[in-house]
Amino acid sequence: MAASFVYDVAKAGWGNGLLCLWSSTTASFYVTLLSNNYVPNPAHSFASNFSGAELSGGAGYSAGYNGSLRISLTTRTVFSNTVSHQAEYRAADVSWLALNGGTAHAYAILQQGGTDGNSPLIVYCSLGGFPLITSGGSIAISFANSGIFQLQDA
Repeated sequence: MAASFVYDVAKAGWGNGLLCLWSSTTASFYVTLLSNNYVPNPAHSFASNFSGAELSGGAGYSAGYNGSLRISLTTRTVFSNTVSHQAEYRAADVSWLALNGGTAHAYAILQQGGTDGNSPLIVYCSLGGFPLITSGGSIAISFANSGIFQLQDA
């Protein structure tokens, strides 16, 4: 089932600085690709919740904490959309070269901490082209102009 959501820990983290760090240079936010071994749940809190479900393979890609499959999100900004009354979290598009790690069913964004057990989850997305079979070629994710995700007052 295709889904896209902001994890509860990220929404709750707004007040304690988790998403406030989105456009800072001191925080490290990464995107990774997940197999169908991960059962998505908005209540999951840390990258350790999808342990063993990250893709790996080809061109030396490795999964897990500090793994080369995780790509750092750059050019992170928060845009205040006063028309839609929402904050739009943006970043540069990402790509993997020569990835041959099976089938990607989604991507997840996390703020990497000292371990996967300390790396809060931000976003899960299985929309827009997933599942995606990797077969040694380049894989790219282009984020929407309205941002990777948006938060809006109720």
